[in-house]
Amino acid sequence: MSLTSSRGLFEILVSEKEMLAAGLKPHERDYCAHVLMAYRKCRAENVLAVVACAELRHRNLRCHQADQLLRRKEYERERRLLARQRAEV
Repeated sequence: MSLTSSRGLFEILVSEKEMLAAGLKPHERDYCAHVLMAYRKCRAENVLAVVACAELRHRNLRCHQADQLLRRKEYERERRLLARQRAEV
């Protein structure tokens, strides 16, 4: 599966250095890292007020859902293209 940036699907908005500085684990360093970093910053600033970061929490969940959907669509596209190539041969 080739998730290239030529189609404009996945652009990571945060650099690797920023992700390391924020303490993100390797599995968290993905397309939604910028939202996760903002959410964690909000949680650190509002320890007792959980509701204050609810929008960022939902934005993080929506980002991961959208990312997963794009990956599924891209996988299916690649699968169809490979099947078409095999059928032509």
